[in-house]
Amino acid sequence: MSTSRMDDLQKRARRAILSHALFRLESGLTIALTLLLAWFLPRPFAWWRGWYWLALGGIAWVLIVITSITDEASAQAALMQMLSEAPRPPRLRSPHYREKVEQALEYRQKIEQALLGMRAGILRDYLLQTMVDLSEWLRMIYALAERLDVYEHDEILQRDKAAVEEAISALQRQLRTAPDAATRAQIESLLAARREQQESLTKLQGLMAQAQFRLEETLSALGTAYSQFLMIGAQKAESTAHQELAQRMQAQVQELEDILTSMQQVYDASHSPRSAEKREEE
Repeated sequence: MSTSRMDDLQKRARRAILSHALFRLESGLTIALTLLLAWFLPRPFAWWRGWYWLALGGIAWVLIVITSITDEASAQAALMQMLSEAPRPPRLRSPHYREKVEQALEYRQKIEQALLGMRAGILRDYLLQTMVDLSEWLRMIYALAERLDVYEHDEILQRDKAAVEEAISALQRQLRTAPDAATRAQIESLLAARREQQESLTKLQGLMAQAQFRLEETLSALGTAYSQFLMIGAQKAESTAHQELAQRMQAQVQELEDILTSMQQVYDASHSPRSAEKREEE
């Protein structure tokens, strides 16, 4: 992980802990109680001054903030809140892909629980840094499952798959009976566009099959990462193990990003012959 990303994560963790300390329930109740007492009971004793409530409330609030920042349990609660800001799973129509996304989310939750169960120290800081890569990995898994789900329910795509072969056959028949060279040239142009579309659809179908296998593989890799995370947390691995784990996570992210890019490019190409299809209808 680069130094800039490490610094960013540390800043996020500090902000999360400070925000938790400032806005936790006890802080809000202290402020509210102070204001109520200062307004409704300004002088409970003859020697009492109204601003005493504000001073005592301010001191109590500062003590709550300080103890929250230094308290291990409060710090863990703040980190849990920060980690929960991960990408949310997409809404999927396919039960199969919903199951895969839930499996990935379960691994993430287990890793978070293991991380927050560790004592503060350098090792936990190292593993906290890997959460950035884990979040990106989960985001790619969500994106891949969502893309597969969308493509499988794309009515236009399904229609094109069924229509392209019929359109090619019809154009071939028209080509054989074309009355002149100009008509043949136009039909040949349309036929080339349809064949290109057919090739793109076939390629997309192959990429979708690869993506489905890739989704299974990356979930297995996520399970392996969870086991390695536990080993590192138990200090049963070498000191460089967290770096190797981060590198493997980054490699998974890159591979998923590559296949998503390829799928989008081929999907766009499969829809590109629209103008040719329009000319065909005319």
